[in-house]
Amino acid sequence: MKIYSLILIFLLFFTDASYAVFKLKNGDIIFQDLDGSPLVEAIEKVTVGFRNCKFAHIGIIYIDKAGKTMVIESIPEAGVCLSQLDSFLKRSSDSSGRPKCAVGRLKKNYSQYISSAISRALSMIGMKYDRAFLINNDSIYCAELIWRCYLYEDDSHIFKLAPMTFKDPDTGSFFKPWLEYYKTLALPIPEGKPGINPGLISTSDVLDIYFPYGLPDGYTLEGN
Repeated sequence: MKIYSLILIFLLFFTDASYAVFKLKNGDIIFQDLDGSPLVEAIEKVTVGFRNCKFAHIGIIYIDKAGKTMVIESIPEAGVCLSQLDSFLKRSSDSSGRPKCAVGRLKKNYSQYISSAISRALSMIGMKYDRAFLINNDSIYCAELIWRCYLYEDDSHIFKLAPMTFKDPDTGSFFKPWLEYYKTLALPIPEGKPGINPGLISTSDVLDIYFPYGLPDGYTLEGN
């Protein structure tokens, strides 16, 4: 326990120091642990991320020609849009007031796909947010944006889909917030349909994951 505590203290100190020196790059994928919404809590409970982090949102780092760092993301209020990095980072914070975000960077063997991914993402700005979380319609949710944009030369997807679940793993029943949510949409819950989420993307072996900000909820020193 003492060794674990010392390592965690060192990690927290390093996180504070790296906040100022970590340099984001074009095409980095930024993961975010959000708070407060029953739907967010349901998402995080069934989508375990890298080192067990609870990620509910995701975006793409875009550095424009003037050197300004932005985030391309899809959010309910605006659909696919460009957001200020500072505004993105301030959406949630840990007990020390640091952003509960992590950064995924494509490994060197995949870096050639970044430029085309950013071009695709920029071309999608203005598309509606996908409230149904389906991949076969004309709207996009946050993790779907990453899935659509990062492609190999043959247009196959770098990040893979998996069956979605909207059920509480403790009870095997649908989360109540999802039942109410899809009722308002007048749509069936797409249980088992192919989809993707921030947690799943964060565990991909094409990414290196960094923690230059705060620590997302659930973080452990050991994990996938």
